[in-house]
Amino acid sequence: MLIEENPPQGEAFFYREHEKLIEYGGGNSAVPLLYRSGGAVPTPEAVFDGLTADDLLQQIDSEQPEIWLLGSGAKQRFVHPKITAQLAAAGIALECMNTAAACRTLLLLEGEGRKVWAWLWP
Repeated sequence: MLIEENPPQGEAFFYREHEKLIEYGGGNSAVPLLYRSGGAVPTPEAVFDGLTADDLLQQIDSEQPEIWLLGSGAKQRFVHPKITAQLAAAGIALECMNTAAACRTLLLLEGEGRKVWAWLWP
């Protein structure tokens, strides 16, 4: 068995639940963060409950992620199954989890060299 380490190319993310903050390479954020292709962008207008497949698909440019993680804050929430189906039809896996789990999963998947994007809500 070959075990190979691929150090993450992007930023590390940590969720401080008691402070409702996402800590990342660029500082701390109390607003949702969209992470893609090695960089995070604050998205203060983003609302988890109003999220649609188009919101996710509009973010895709030339590089498409294999996996899209949604960190829903302190509690795990899910998007409508139609959103998951639309992304699956486009070849993208969608996973919903709380933000702390999404931060850990993001770091792990990037360490495996996977193309993973995340939208994280504090």
